[in-house]
Amino acid sequence: MFKNELNDFKNIQKEIKFLTNSDNRLKILYCLLNSPQTLKGIHEKTGLNNSSISINVSSLESKGYVVNTNDMFYLTNASKLILTNIFYLNKSINFLDKNANFFNMHKLDNLKFNALKDISSLESSELIESTPFDIFKTVKLYKEFGFRSKSIRTIFPFMYPQINEIFTDWFENDVEIKLILEKNVSDAFIESFNNYKFDKESDSKISVKTIEKGLDFALFVTDEVIILGFYKNDGKFDQNAVYISKEKEAILWGRDIYEEYENIAPEYIYLKE
Repeated sequence: MFKNELNDFKNIQKEIKFLTNSDNRLKILYCLLNSPQTLKGIHEKTGLNNSSISINVSSLESKGYVVNTNDMFYLTNASKLILTNIFYLNKSINFLDKNANFFNMHKLDNLKFNALKDISSLESSELIESTPFDIFKTVKLYKEFGFRSKSIRTIFPFMYPQINEIFTDWFENDVEIKLILEKNVSDAFIESFNNYKFDKESDSKISVKTIEKGLDFALFVTDEVIILGFYKNDGKFDQNAVYISKEKEAILWGRDIYEEYENIAPEYIYLKE
C-alpha cells in the first residue's frame, strides 16, 4: 500500500512541477482561472508576448489542462480543482513558514486532517501574547468576546479559573453555549455549575459533551471571532499565547473543527435549556 501511495505522490509531484515551474504558465493559468479568454485576452491581461502565450497554451492543451472552444480557452474542471488546491497549499505553507517558531514549540497532534489541510484559513489571524505588564492578556480575550456574544462553541482542555464570573456573564446576557471538554474538566465544570446560584431569570442554554481522549488545543468560536490556543511540547497548556481572527474564513474553519469533535463525542448533557 505504501508503494502505491508513494507512486501517487510522485505523479502529483510531477503534475505540480509542470504547472508551477514556469512563471509565464502560471500567469496564463491564473488568468484562465478567473475567466475564459481568447489569445488576445490573455495577452491583454498578462502582458505576455504572443509567442510565449501560444507555446504555453499549446502545452497546457496537449496535457488536458486547457480546452479551446471557438477560439476561447477554458480551464477544465479538473484543472480548476488542482489549481485551487495548489493555491491553498501555498497559503498554508506561507502561514506555517511565518509561524514556524511558534508551531515548532507547540503540539498539533489532535487537530484533525481537514483542519491541518485548511490551516491557511488562519492566514489573517494575529498571534496575541501576554506580557510581563499584562500576564492575563490572552485569558481576558475569552471573557471579553464571551461577554459580547450570544452564541459560543468551545473546546477546552482546562478549567477557566474564574468560572463563576463566566457563568454570571452567560446568564446575564442569555448566551447559548456548547462545550466539548475532557472528562476531568467536564466533571469539574458540571460540579461548579450545579453549585452556582444565579437569582435572576435567564434564557441561557448551556450544554456539554465529554470526550475521553486528551485535547491539546483550545478553541473558542463565536459569530464574530475565533480564538485558538495550544499545548507546548512540554505538555503544559500555553496560556500566554493565542491566535485570534475576526475573518469569516477563519471562523468557518473553527466551526468545522468544532463539528468534527461534536460528531465523535457522546450526546450532550443539557445543564440549562
